[in-house]
Amino acid sequence: MEESFDTNAHATAVPLEAIANCEAVPTFVQVSWEDLNRLMAQGSAPSTSTVSVPATQPRHTFTKTGLARQYEHNCEVFDLLSPVAAFAPEEQDVKKTLDRALELIRQRNELLVVADSDPAVFAFVDQRKKAEELETSNPVLAAYFKEKKKEEPKKVSIRSQTWKLRRPSPYPSAFQRPFRYERPAWAPEPLFHPPMFQYGFQPRPDAQPHGVFPNVTQRRQMCYSCGKFGHFFRDCKFNKSQSQYNRKSALFHSDFVTTEVANLTSSGAVKRVSSNEGIRINPLSVAKGKKLRLILDLSDLNKCLNSFRIKYEDMSTVVWVPREHNVDADLASRLLDLDDWSVSWEIFKELDSLWGGSVKIPRQWTLSAGNRNGCGPPDYAGPRWKSLDSTADLAHLNRRQDLQSALQRAAQAAVAPSTLLRYSSIKGRFLSFLAQFQFQPEHLSKYRNLFLAHLVCAKQFKCIPVAAAALSFFYGSLEKGDQEVQQLISNLANKEAAPVIHRNKASAKDVSLIIQWALSEGSHKAIVIATFIMLAFLAFLRISEAVSIRWEHISLQKDDTWWLHIPKSKTDQAGVGSTVAFRMEEEHTRLWNTFTSLPSSSAASSAFVFTTQSGKPFSTSFASKSITWALEKAGLAHLHLTSHSFRGGAATEAIRKGVHQEDVKRVGRWRTTSAFLSYVDPTPLQK
Repeated sequence: MEESFDTNAHATAVPLEAIANCEAVPTFVQVSWEDLNRLMAQGSAPSTSTVSVPATQPRHTFTKTGLARQYEHNCEVFDLLSPVAAFAPEEQDVKKTLDRALELIRQRNELLVVADSDPAVFAFVDQRKKAEELETSNPVLAAYFKEKKKEEPKKVSIRSQTWKLRRPSPYPSAFQRPFRYERPAWAPEPLFHPPMFQYGFQPRPDAQPHGVFPNVTQRRQMCYSCGKFGHFFRDCKFNKSQSQYNRKSALFHSDFVTTEVANLTSSGAVKRVSSNEGIRINPLSVAKGKKLRLILDLSDLNKCLNSFRIKYEDMSTVVWVPREHNVDADLASRLLDLDDWSVSWEIFKELDSLWGGSVKIPRQWTLSAGNRNGCGPPDYAGPRWKSLDSTADLAHLNRRQDLQSALQRAAQAAVAPSTLLRYSSIKGRFLSFLAQFQFQPEHLSKYRNLFLAHLVCAKQFKCIPVAAAALSFFYGSLEKGDQEVQQLISNLANKEAAPVIHRNKASAKDVSLIIQWALSEGSHKAIVIATFIMLAFLAFLRISEAVSIRWEHISLQKDDTWWLHIPKSKTDQAGVGSTVAFRMEEEHTRLWNTFTSLPSSSAASSAFVFTTQSGKPFSTSFASKSITWALEKAGLAHLHLTSHSFRGGAATEAIRKGVHQEDVKRVGRWRTTSAFLSYVDPTPLQK
């Protein structure tokens, strides 16, 4: 069937809406040229759909190939469906469905653009769709899907360190070590190969063979801010203001931290800064003991320092030793330090088998040879200790552990434990004083006399005899010339020392007043403290001896004589104890009977005599405070008596009664007359 258009005929104009909405019927429609041109122009015009065409928009440059191909495919489908949706009929929601399809394609393309940089957006969209689908049927489950993404912790990617820490070494390069190129100090001398000189060539600066340990003399640069190698401080990317969160203990005790910081700020101990530029903010922590303590954690400060944890008191005894004496330090201390870190493990086992269990294990860290090669004089450097050490080694090599153990017990019993503690304290002070000098072992005796002169300058005259004895115990006796210098220093100390000041001594009348007050008071505390004072006066007791008395140490003998056994005394080096005999007068007996009738006194024979109401034994500080309290209550505070006043008062009473001085010294356990006279008041001669 052919269509013909009569241009001369007068046809009726048909509306465009009618043409677009007309149904397909086998009828012919005549249109004029004007209407035909207008329809063709309208078909070629841009779409009037509400959905934008991606082809008219700038395309995204994808980094992922799969997403780019899907995006291009969606754009092609969008371009094909856009003209169809423009002329789709409204009936049966055809146009609405096509517009919805175009909208989904456009949203999908937008999602692909976002997913190209953040792939997690797919999971987020799927989760939101699940929540929207359940919004009407199950709102609670929908809310769960919406909040689930918020609660998931964000994974923090750990960046790998750019530079690796090298093992610390006390010397910057290999040729400065006291041994050859990181080999052990006792390694045999390597074979010497003479250099082959050729014409036109210079000899090599070293003739060492290239072995397992290369001769690396160039120093790797290390940043002193972060402790990493490969860059300098000025180029460090960590050299910025850094802030760290407080420790868990500080967060738990936040009120205490706030109060302490406010107190420190108000007292001027710390101050606020206006800007934290270039400042590292270190975390705070709280130490819990008898009371809380605020601690500033500086563990991240100066990361370039790789040191071991050590007490300040011990660190004060570390002394620098020159490199040429490193071998001597190792041999004297029998300890391997960081200089010997390249030693084979088999050598450690061999040294353990040779040295035995009576000496320090080479792998143990002590102050005799630390990571900075810090070593003063050996702990025991006297001739007798060296001889004892070699004798013990001889017993060990011959598998006589019993003889070796006997030598150890002999060394431990050289002095009393308390005396050894006192000597060790003096030795620590001596090593601290020695740190200001460049130590030379051959001048050890000179350093000892310099230390005694240092005590004279510090006006610590009473310490000089003890210091001389302690240094002689550890390092042996001085030679004749140095011994005379030591005697000169001791004589100077005796001349410049202050004269003996006689403290107030308690008399028998003072003790009687305290007993009368306690019997009239009748309280448990008054009876116990008065009995404590009475025994200290009658038996010449030190306060440390009085608090250690047990019921088994007191016994009643014939003729109303009491024996008191003192198991431990300051001057009892052998530890055999001593026994003191005394008599009680009438008022003493009344107080003692009252004391023994107390409920706390009915205890086992091994229990302490003087205990608190809670059952704990007296401490020296508690006893001293209790004596002061009893003197105030008894009206004797004006005498300013102390715990030693009763021991000295008993000695003064005995001397004034005509007792021989040596007998008083024996009962009171005084070893020297000079120490005894400081406890006795001036006494007139007997007629």
